[in-house]
Amino acid sequence: MEIKLLTPGKTKSPWLQEGISHFEQRLKPFCRLEWDLVKPSRQQNPELAQQEESQSLAARMKPGYVWVVFDERGDELSSQEFARFLQTRQDRGETPLGLVLGGAHGLTPEIRAQAAWLLRLSRMTLTHEMARLLLLEQVYRGFSILKKTGYHH
Repeated sequence: MEIKLLTPGKTKSPWLQEGISHFEQRLKPFCRLEWDLVKPSRQQNPELAQQEESQSLAARMKPGYVWVVFDERGDELSSQEFARFLQTRQDRGETPLGLVLGGAHGLTPEIRAQAAWLLRLSRMTLTHEMARLLLLEQVYRGFSILKKTGYHH
């Protein structure tokens, strides 16, 4: 399965980058993972920053992908349910899969409207950099559930 992660900016924190690298390596047997990083906005106004980053993200949301947008308004899934979601995509041949995470100011309604599915990682507020690590861990957990590797237990 091919998975593209679309998000603004780079991960700056070394310990988060280390965790992300760890799960990137662990995911190699299960999927081809690609990061597509857009330039973060330098706007001081949060609404303008959100608009600018969302426009950059929308320009990269190409047809042919099943786009899943992560947003606080989205559905909340258990790890088992997320694994079934991944399995369904594979069974239907719906690849590649695109996962969109917003920046510090979130996403516009236009980005959310482009989603095949709107999901949330947590009801708690997360930094956009932490959300990257948590999302990768959940993708790995999903594949490990499907492959019965024992990681989930």
